[in-house]
Amino acid sequence: MNSNNQVFDIDGHPVQPKRDRKRKTTHNKELLQVRHITPMTWAQTDMIEGYARGANLIAHGSAGTGKSFIASYLALNALFHDKSIEKVVVVRSAVATRDMGFLPGTLQEKSEVFSIPYKQIFNDLCENGTAWDILTKKNMVEFITTSYVRGITLDNAVVIIDEFQSMTAHELYSVLTRMGKNTRIIVCGDTKQTDLDGRKEKSCYDWFMGVADKMTDWFHITRFVQQDIVRSPFVKALIMATEE
Repeated sequence: MNSNNQVFDIDGHPVQPKRDRKRKTTHNKELLQVRHITPMTWAQTDMIEGYARGANLIAHGSAGTGKSFIASYLALNALFHDKSIEKVVVVRSAVATRDMGFLPGTLQEKSEVFSIPYKQIFNDLCENGTAWDILTKKNMVEFITTSYVRGITLDNAVVIIDEFQSMTAHELYSVLTRMGKNTRIIVCGDTKQTDLDGRKEKSCYDWFMGVADKMTDWFHITRFVQQDIVRSPFVKALIMATEE
């Protein structure tokens, strides 16, 4: 018996063991990377600097200014480089711009339509078309709607609360009271894009901004204006024309 466990073929020649040809996988956050971005406006720079100083963020103002994009960039950077951060949680209200009727399927399938913008952003930032799927399957990224936040506590996370203008005060309060230990909050919204029916429900916008004014030690507020619109020249011209 060979002490080195050498294998020989039928003619007595030594057989070399096959090399492991498994392809490298990117199914963990260590092998995913966030591409470097350069802020395109003063407001984007202010948002990034506010986060660097340790504050929770409120980014509000014109559409097309990159609020959700910068929020996702900051959250992914923290997930990949801050060992104390275990996940990114994206929260938004499941209010559609028009009534789509009954959506069949599981809770995850019903929420899928609302997560599409973030899936695109995360894949873009990681330069990987499957980044969102990889991270959600490993519970490093989670998307939830305000309808299902009761009873949970969000620890060691960066929580992006997006489109907050489409939440009622009760909804947003329910989300904010879920924040646990070592959790950072990034709240984004635009008061001109609320999907609430003003006759039935009132946006939390004024209420929350009033609360934030009393919590200046906890929140850094960045206001985005028309000049900060970066989505495209057409969108900038359209928004400026309609708002004027």
